[in-house]
Amino acid sequence: MGEWQPIETAPRDGTPILVWLVKAHLGTRIHVASLRPNISLVGQMFAFDMPEMLLWMPLPPPPAADDGNG
Repeated sequence: MGEWQPIETAPRDGTPILVWLVKAHLGTRIHVASLRPNISLVGQMFAFDMPEMLLWMPLPPPPAADDGNG
C-alpha cells in the first residue's frame, strides 16, 4: 500500500483514492475520493461541501477472490 502524500500530487483523472480531511465534520477524517480537474467527489459529496483535503494515498488492493467466505 502507498504512503500518505500531499494532496497537490493526487491524480486528477477520476481514480478512486483515500483522502485525509482537515477538521472533518462527519466524524471520520478518511474518505474515498474521486478527483477531476473540474469536479471532485469525496464520499458522496462534492468536494466544495467538504473540509480541506490535506493528504491522499492509493486505495489498497481488493481482497483475493477466495476470501474464505464461500
